[in-house]
Amino acid sequence: MNRYLRPPVTFRRFEAGEFHECDGIGFRIVKGVKSPEDLRLDWWTGSEWRAISSKTVGFMAEFIYENEHVLYPPPLQGGEKFVAYLKHSIQHGTGKAQAGLDVERRNKQRRLNEGEAS
Repeated sequence: MNRYLRPPVTFRRFEAGEFHECDGIGFRIVKGVKSPEDLRLDWWTGSEWRAISSKTVGFMAEFIYENEHVLYPPPLQGGEKFVAYLKHSIQHGTGKAQAGLDVERRNKQRRLNEGEAS
């Protein structure tokens, strides 16, 4: 186990045959080929299912980290907050990580609104 990431607090195992949707993008989980326990994540391109590679995930993480870092440079730590979000997703599930981010965004908006009212 990676010494930087704890195992998931609530262990969940995805299963072949599951379908998910995020931001209007369809995802499916299918059996992989590396071992009997291997699973693969595909996404719907609009015309076909395509496997999501580590390279694709890495590119997306690199892009979002860089963008957040530019928008919220140190000491605001935008990129580091994104890494913390990813760790929280791995350890507790994306739903809980997203719920925490949503609360943070609502609180930020409330503070901005209160500042306008002053």
